[in-house]
Amino acid sequence: MPAYEKLPVAFCHGNYHPLNVIWSTDNIKCVIDWEFCGYKSELYDVANFIGCIGVEDPKSLTGDFVKGFIADMKESKIITKASWMYLLEFIVALRFAWLSEWLRREDKEMISMELDYMRLLIDNKNILQKSWL
Repeated sequence: MPAYEKLPVAFCHGNYHPLNVIWSTDNIKCVIDWEFCGYKSELYDVANFIGCIGVEDPKSLTGDFVKGFIADMKESKIITKASWMYLLEFIVALRFAWLSEWLRREDKEMISMELDYMRLLIDNKNILQKSWL
């Protein structure tokens, strides 16, 4: 992804996914587990969040929760238009970090699942981008 070095950076949580969010009935109460925070691509937390939701249930990638999350993030204008263009690629790139964890643990089931998920993302790029953007 040659554009990566040109994308804006921001202070990120670094491990932002649904299990690190304390939810109330209709809102977020707080975010926990900050040991990976720091300056990263501004798209890092968004991509990790969506990637983690999708790995649990791939159909959710085009569901109301993910589409609503993206719409709210776009409305906030926290992420630049240039970065949004690479959302899917960034999700796939971040899945390599998860894959490396499964490889270290020699967890064959998770390795297989991660590779299948990455293939699903790549093979459905056009459908996902149309749904999100």
